[in-house]
Amino acid sequence: MESHLDKIGNWPSNCPQLRREKKMLHLPPESMLHFVHGKENQTQVSFFLSNDQEHIGIHTITPNRMSDPETHGGDEVLLVLDGRLQVRVASPDDIPESVSHVAHEVNQGEKFFIPEGVEHQYFNLSDRMLRFLFAVAPDY
Repeated sequence: MESHLDKIGNWPSNCPQLRREKKMLHLPPESMLHFVHGKENQTQVSFFLSNDQEHIGIHTITPNRMSDPETHGGDEVLLVLDGRLQVRVASPDDIPESVSHVAHEVNQGEKFFIPEGVEHQYFNLSDRMLRFLFAVAPDY
């Protein structure tokens, strides 16, 4: 199998150089970068692409599990591929000890937008595997 690391270890490759040279890079599913995400609540994240301009991948959460809360630079958009996603979005009025928070349900085929800097957390409250595509445009 062809490696998608370049000579200096960038994954999937040195994207700024590819842009300058106007080269394209084929990224088949077997070249995705898989890793475990989270300290308290571990989930699987698989990147198609992660570079200085965008992060695109698939987040997988097993039944009745959740991700760790996260905040990041750049807007994020989600598309639910399989299952039903619940997104908890923090607000300035949240009481940390409260069990009640604002949450949004996103069903298969639906999309959801999270603005840059908003703390959020993903929940799979079903007995089915949850998979959703995400794309983040980091703040640079």
